[in-house]
Amino acid sequence: MLPDAAKGAQGIFYGKHNFSFPTHMNYGIYFIERILNFKDKRALVNGTTGEEITFGHIVREVLNVAASLVELGVRKGDLVAVVSENRSEVLTAILAAMCAGASVTLINSAYTAGEFIHTASITKPKFMFLSPTGYKKHHETLKKLTFVSNILLFGDSSSKEIISYNDLANKEADFTNFVDYYGRVEVALVLYSSGTTGLPKGAKVTHANLIAAAQQHDFCPDKSALTLAPLCNTFGLTTTLKALVNGKMVIHLSRFKQELFLETIQKYKAELHFFSRLPNLRVLQGYGSTETTGPITEETVADHRQGSIGKVVQGIVIKVVDIESRKILGPGEPGEVCVNGVVLFDGYIGKPKSDVFDDDGFYRTGDIAYYDQDGYFFIIDRLKELIKYKAWQVSPAEIEGVLLKHPAVKDAGVIGAPDPLSGELPTAFVVKQQGAEVTENDIIEFVSLEVSPWKLLRGGVRFVSEIPKTGSGKILRRILREMLKAKSKI
Repeated sequence: MLPDAAKGAQGIFYGKHNFSFPTHMNYGIYFIERILNFKDKRALVNGTTGEEITFGHIVREVLNVAASLVELGVRKGDLVAVVSENRSEVLTAILAAMCAGASVTLINSAYTAGEFIHTASITKPKFMFLSPTGYKKHHETLKKLTFVSNILLFGDSSSKEIISYNDLANKEADFTNFVDYYGRVEVALVLYSSGTTGLPKGAKVTHANLIAAAQQHDFCPDKSALTLAPLCNTFGLTTTLKALVNGKMVIHLSRFKQELFLETIQKYKAELHFFSRLPNLRVLQGYGSTETTGPITEETVADHRQGSIGKVVQGIVIKVVDIESRKILGPGEPGEVCVNGVVLFDGYIGKPKSDVFDDDGFYRTGDIAYYDQDGYFFIIDRLKELIKYKAWQVSPAEIEGVLLKHPAVKDAGVIGAPDPLSGELPTAFVVKQQGAEVTENDIIEFVSLEVSPWKLLRGGVRFVSEIPKTGSGKILRRILREMLKAKSKI
């Protein structure tokens, strides 16, 4: 067994990997088997309504819904979609579908009609769970999705054409014959990349990935968790599942409201959360992706280094390679992060593996980072987002960090503007602080005092009302490029 964050030959880092797998290889059943140890304990708490359910309640509901899905015709290999804001039924529906042998995909209920159609069309689910809010928003769009044969509504349904979730959950069903995979690697989830550089792609996460992720190191054991993260994204879902499978109570809120947030912490004695204004709070950083079923590196309370994203986690192998030569790099040398391991996904739907995996089977993340002599990693930027100015590579994140130091700048995003002579010119989009007076030249001069000559804002500054971002806060640079392109046509 390798120790945590062991450094292998030629600068490759290994997280220790002592995992065990059940013969049935079904994450839904694995989850049920694990939480039976905590069946009388509180599992999920809705911080807004105060609704509480126990682990035992989850077991009964998952098995009832799973059996009902089988009766409805769900079969091994079918796709079941879930479209909802955060609520307990999201988790029970996901686990029930897995137990029934189906793969599950999660679609953000806040999507526009176009985004909804694009995402659903990647997997073409036959069955779709929706919350009342999600159904109200997308019921017209659903008519265009001819591949959806059954609509299941969380709560009760007054329509004969729509199946009530409560009817499925309250039906005492016999579910003794669950689907066995007998060691085969099957897809459990199709999760979507955040789409910062293009439309989302469907990442295939296997049952083995999820089972391994459940056994990764828990840096805050025995602490209840408060989460605001949407369950439709990888971070929200995998961290919630991991907490529950290890017997933690999870309190969930659908959105951030300061008073409710603080009241919830006090009421439920939540110990694991993020909030920058709380005194004496240790903020731990990590780095992960949909494609690795969660974390790649993370800090722990006992293992912290300023500015670092921590060390490699269990189930992950990391190498940092030169962008051009693909040579493995040493300490302090920035390059692309490439990862492998038992939690690594099975590729994207409809995309050749050779597009995203190297010859050694490592996933090319597109993230630029370096590590120090002690194995701590530091992220610099995204490979696809690097601006190519002549022979230089410019990090947008670095310039954005400089811009945010200016007292008149509230938010900023940087991209490269196409240029026939230089390749790309660093160009800034800036949101002013309320009431601030600042000019384009003021911003350009401020940046010039902070950066090297090739990082100057030669593409200029555009003042905007907001920087487009994903729900998880990532800058949507593709939209900035569209804005720049539209401006140039005027």
